[in-house]
Amino acid sequence: MAQLHLRGEHPHAAAARRGLAQAFWALVAGVVVAYVFFLALGAFGWGEAGVLTVAVIGLALLWVGHAIRAARADPHDPRILRQRERRGF
Repeated sequence: MAQLHLRGEHPHAAAARRGLAQAFWALVAGVVVAYVFFLALGAFGWGEAGVLTVAVIGLALLWVGHAIRAARADPHDPRILRQRERRGF
């Protein structure tokens, strides 16, 4: 039976926001990789697509900042560390 939530947010709202954020960062990484791929193929040059180059560099910097922040905010899982120590790695 469905429940009616009158106060606060929906129970799945936080998971939905996390999923959207992950999809956004995956899309940003895809755009950067696609740009580098077509640049390497010689489809265009740095000077021909100046505005696009600046936009992609900005996206790449945002992604790197996000990756650094995520790495600092989420330390290693203690279960993984225990397993490594148990196996001698």
